[in-house]
Amino acid sequence: MLGHHVASVPQECSRQAQSWLLHVRAHQA
Repeated sequence: MLGHHVASVPQECSRQAQSWLLHVRAHQA
């Protein structure tokens, strides 16, 4: 189910996800 959803997500969302992860990592560090 999740895999199918991710497959339909545009690359832009993927970019935002990476940026968000970096943001969270910065706060955790």
